[in-house]
Amino acid sequence: MRVDDVRVGYRGTANPFGAGRAVVTYTLTNAGNARLLPSESVTVAGPGGVGTRTVVVAGAQEVLAGSTVRRTVEVDGVLPAFRLEAAVAVTGEAVVIGGGDLAADRATAAGAAVPWAALALVLVVVGGAVLVGLRDGRGRGATTSATPAPDADGPDPR
Repeated sequence: MRVDDVRVGYRGTANPFGAGRAVVTYTLTNAGNARLLPSESVTVAGPGGVGTRTVVVAGAQEVLAGSTVRRTVEVDGVLPAFRLEAAVAVTGEAVVIGGGDLAADRATAAGAAVPWAALALVLVVVGGAVLVGLRDGRGRGATTSATPAPDADGPDPR
């Protein structure tokens, strides 16, 4: 059993503080001469293992000898940490009377998980602060008076 062509993508959410979904696709190849029943798990994590999520693929179908199958697994609750790493681990057990040998493989991939909603929120807040600052700055400059201030000593005696 061999794992190839692992790819990871990220589907964010409109909530700037919410978690999204990682979509991991990969190819399983049975290069042997026996049918294999795979046990698959997909792990997704941010840099340094932040927000690690693991999904065990349930109900995987046998992979016939000499065949290739494409899988897509969605992992919910993934934080947008700018970079995602996905690891796919597969163990295939030969389908024979009395049980069979095991074949295992592991492959990884990396992709981007940009928190677009959070970046948009920051942009709106910064833009609003700049507009308020500009408006207040104009207001202060426009309130200067053209009439002279009265003297504290009273009118000039001349």
